[in-house]
Amino acid sequence: MKLFYKKVGKGKTIVIAHGLYGSSDNWMSIANALSNQYELILVDMRNHGNSPHNPEHTYPALANDLLELFHDLHLESPILLGHSMGGKAAMQLAIDHPNTISKLVIVDIAPTSYIQEGSIAPQAVEHNKIIAAMQALPISELRSRSEAEEILGKTIHPLAVVRFLLKNLNRDENDNFFWKLNLGVLSQNIDNLMGDLSFATKNEHPAAMPTLFIKGELSPYIDLVQDTEIIHKLFLNANIVTIPNAGHWVHSEQPKLFLKRLSDFLTFS
Repeated sequence: MKLFYKKVGKGKTIVIAHGLYGSSDNWMSIANALSNQYELILVDMRNHGNSPHNPEHTYPALANDLLELFHDLHLESPILLGHSMGGKAAMQLAIDHPNTISKLVIVDIAPTSYIQEGSIAPQAVEHNKIIAAMQALPISELRSRSEAEEILGKTIHPLAVVRFLLKNLNRDENDNFFWKLNLGVLSQNIDNLMGDLSFATKNEHPAAMPTLFIKGELSPYIDLVQDTEIIHKLFLNANIVTIPNAGHWVHSEQPKLFLKRLSDFLTFS
């Protein structure tokens, strides 16, 4: 699949893969801060932003999209950074094609499943609630974005999350609202997105490139007790750092600290 992307800066290439409900725009401020030293390629993942829609939405498919982008742009061993869903896609690519990446940065996601046998983690429950609320929004009857914000705000909290989601709400040529996200496909594949990666239980070919995991202190997506062992088994040269007073959207909640940790890794690893 040919992904939509934006490019800024010059230097060693960093490819950034956003998370669920996101787009390339979410990372533009981080990219601009790094653009004096690096070339940043910000992608829209499939079924998001301006990239094509497709009924398949699995991590192998997302990883192959990124690999195709590498080939099309003739990228030789770029740095790959992925957040949340994009982080799992990046891990999938790093294990399947380790020689295509020079360094790996994973933001607030672990190579584990959030759906255990007989139970569903709170993260998966929350995503199911979010998608259901977005699908229930009466798009054809909306008169304004503020009305959409008010309706979603009754189900989804905090307000910052509602406003983040509404970045995907656009108007067509007839001034009618529509979701740029492929909500139907994301809903059908939410178990894939919350589940395990295809390599996570095999551990036959761990990746050796320098790897940084960045955890938000207040986020439950990386459990330092339960996830550290599998991270180090799959990524032999992994380091895990925690950003204080940050949740799942670490890069937007604590941008200065995030950039400091990222820049140190890129410079010294």
